[in-house]
Amino acid sequence: MKKVLRLFQINLRIQVYDERVQDYYSATIQDVGADSFFINEPMSQAAVTLFMGANTYWQFCLIRDDALYYFESRVIGHKKDQIKLIEVQYPEMVSRKQRRGYYRLPCTLELEYWVVDKHLTAENPTDQKLNSQQLTRILTNWNNPLTEADYQEKEKWQQSGDMPPEKTAHSVDISGGGLQLISTRKLVEGDHLVIVLRLEGTKLLTQGVVVRSSKHKEGSQFIYRVGVKFIDLPEKVRERIVQYVFEQMRHRMT
Repeated sequence: MKKVLRLFQINLRIQVYDERVQDYYSATIQDVGADSFFINEPMSQAAVTLFMGANTYWQFCLIRDDALYYFESRVIGHKKDQIKLIEVQYPEMVSRKQRRGYYRLPCTLELEYWVVDKHLTAENPTDQKLNSQQLTRILTNWNNPLTEADYQEKEKWQQSGDMPPEKTAHSVDISGGGLQLISTRKLVEGDHLVIVLRLEGTKLLTQGVVVRSSKHKEGSQFIYRVGVKFIDLPEKVRERIVQYVFEQMRHRMT
């Protein structure tokens, strides 16, 4: 039990899983005691607050630098400090999942991407890569997650020749820090990518840089297994990816 208690420290992030809506809510440990710890009211990505009644049981994920710790525990009650706090009983057991920066989840997700060449200009266009002006226009004008209007705008740009067609690929794994993908197009270390990641009905706009690439033969064709590190990733997008990883990990553990 002493080992379990040492895991809980003030300011550590924690996720609470609501089985009714199958969603994670984020909170932070505000205080720790001898028999319990206190968190602020958990909130979803959509800014919805989770009500946790006294004597109810919940699934938690404690986020530490070394690992993710999963456990079930009971809400003891509430108290009012400067903010409303929820008192949670320490668990008797936790399940540890080691991570390196971010836990990497094996999964197959459809994605689309463009290679960016910032040396290209409007006077020297290419039908294969985005230039710096096109990249700026995408990042400035598109929503994240992408909407149907964004895709209609993309099609107009492509029909007018103002934007090259996207390439398709699929992921091998994903984490909050990056992903690994399989592509039939050659990608090399240092390539700057704009990636539209299809994640459970949403289309997330991300950027990444290729950190490794290896060529493999699959049947009669060659494929490229490519490691991508996310860059300039909005925190709300990273949190959505991490949330997806947590959800999938939980489903696979049950």
